[in-house]
Amino acid sequence: MNTLSKAKVKFFASLGQKKFRYENRLLLIEGWKLLAEALEEGLIPQAVILLENTSMPEGEPFSGLNPELVFTTDAAAFGRISTQSTPEGVVTVIPFPAWPEDALQAGPAFVLDQIQDPGNLGTLIRTADWFGLKGLICSSGTADWTNPKVLRSSMGSAFRLPLIYVDDLSAWLSQHPGRVVVADLDGENASNFDWQGNEWIVLGNEANGVSEAVRNLAGVQKVFIGGKGKAESLNVASAGAVLGYLVGSC
Repeated sequence: MNTLSKAKVKFFASLGQKKFRYENRLLLIEGWKLLAEALEEGLIPQAVILLENTSMPEGEPFSGLNPELVFTTDAAAFGRISTQSTPEGVVTVIPFPAWPEDALQAGPAFVLDQIQDPGNLGTLIRTADWFGLKGLICSSGTADWTNPKVLRSSMGSAFRLPLIYVDDLSAWLSQHPGRVVVADLDGENASNFDWQGNEWIVLGNEANGVSEAVRNLAGVQKVFIGGKGKAESLNVASAGAVLGYLVGSC
């Protein structure tokens, strides 16, 4: 097993910052689960960094790792690279999945309008994957999908589904076929809605909801999720799970 140089420690630690992730087109992922998911999706690690006295699991998909890409380091250096307070003892550097801008041309898919919480974004990616949606379209104000917290919350689904960021959601939606369905308390009950399986399901900002530009698109349809309790509303990730189930059942 190889030992990390100070230069590599510095470089890998820099990937905790968005700027350097995008400059190098590299992700920082933590834990054996995410490493296994990345390997199964064909993403070849640039480096696998183990905390000293941590052992690589036996068997697939780990047995195919190039030993020259596996490094070990002490707790101080590992702590500089890891973004978690209680790490599992493995951090992996992998390339961005290669999604072309035209990778998502038809629904069903989530459209995320300024979703800012990384945990919500990661959960919505995982939800879209579970219910068989084709991917996610994100506004430029949505949380950065390369954020380590997003990747952890997605549990590997971020390696499988296209995530496309666009500057103008309303313009993008008007140029792509499919029904635009907005989650809105003034809409039709989602359980009674005539889902067709080609919908762009728009989920809005945690505090302000869906933007007026998207809400006012011609032909937009609104749905709400009926409930029986006294809570004011559902968390956006929970709402996405319900709507993902409904459209995924078509």
